[in-house]
Amino acid sequence: MSEAAAERGEPGTPLVEVSHLKQYFPIKSGLLIDREVARVHAVDDVSFSISPGETFGIVGESGCGKSTLSRCVLRLLEPTDGTVRFAGRDITDLSRRELRPLRREMQMIFQDPYASLNPRKRVGQIVGDPMRLHKTVPKDGDGAAKEAVKPRVQALLERVGLNPEHYNRFPHEFSGGQRQRIGIARALALEPRLIVADEPVSALDVSIQAQIVNLLDELQDEFGLTYVFVAHDLGVVRHVSDRVGVMYLGKLVEVSPADELYSRPIHPYTAALLSAIPIPDPRRNQARERIVLEGDVPSPIDPPAACRFHTRCPRATELCSQIEPPLVDYGGGHLAACHHPLNVTPADVARATIAPETPASAGDTMPQLGGSEAGGTVAGSSSSSDPSSSSS
Repeated sequence: MSEAAAERGEPGTPLVEVSHLKQYFPIKSGLLIDREVARVHAVDDVSFSISPGETFGIVGESGCGKSTLSRCVLRLLEPTDGTVRFAGRDITDLSRRELRPLRREMQMIFQDPYASLNPRKRVGQIVGDPMRLHKTVPKDGDGAAKEAVKPRVQALLERVGLNPEHYNRFPHEFSGGQRQRIGIARALALEPRLIVADEPVSALDVSIQAQIVNLLDELQDEFGLTYVFVAHDLGVVRHVSDRVGVMYLGKLVEVSPADELYSRPIHPYTAALLSAIPIPDPRRNQARERIVLEGDVPSPIDPPAACRFHTRCPRATELCSQIEPPLVDYGGGHLAACHHPLNVTPADVARATIAPETPASAGDTMPQLGGSEAGGTVAGSSSSSDPSSSSS
């Protein structure tokens, strides 16, 4: 966490607080009268907080609700239920007019550097328009605003590694990595406190990914930024994040400091994700035992009852199909929702407590060591027609 960021907020006050957030998308049917026949449970009772200057990573399989959650934090989507607080203020039900001043404080870096930039506008317009719209430039007379914007845009371009002379170029004249740098410059234009990066490097090759990640790290220290970093690549997330939240089918199943999550995963799903990370050493990569999850990811329209991972979990027992596990705090900010956790001792379980972030639908049953691997009864495990299905 950067010192500059800590100075921008009250000590101990989270910059972002998400409490029991839900985002359901209705499925409607009917010719003359639309009626709701089902719902997609994209985000289902998720709670977490982010401190000023912190980077909170969100990982999980495609379709688990990562991007939807990040858009709810920025109020780009209207949450179905729950609350979102920014700098201590509840922004869940604010109107567009009331949100407008807060838009300066919250910005987004989009996944696709090709689709997120208007091909009809020059770079100077793309990066400078937020300044004009939010009136952060002086207007002393005709042309004064333009003269005030241009040097600021050029300075931002130079800061993100582009040539200030690129001011008058169009997006199609740049590579993918350069376009993403333009997107970063646009996000920085209003000097925000929070930036949501929705898979900002997934469309780039490995060498460019490293450049963008290092740039984001430098900008955080320089501008005192707080990040929500959404990604598939757990190696990238480990490099940039202070804490990591693991999502599965709309639920947070584990939250932990980054280093501890990678060295001591508690939830079986997290362990499966980590086993899919390639190791640079070919011999070690070939020698290790990879966890291959059987079965397909259930539909978010009709998610499994109780623990949503029990249909694919190698440790699942009958309990997992009957009672939803609570988010249990094992100390040091490490939370996990599993009846049969990994890498914990009886002493860890004895000291553990149910975390306040636990979903309202969860039970109060504390974890039990062991699982189906220790002789329990497997509950609802489904065999896969494609045995190569994995968590990557």
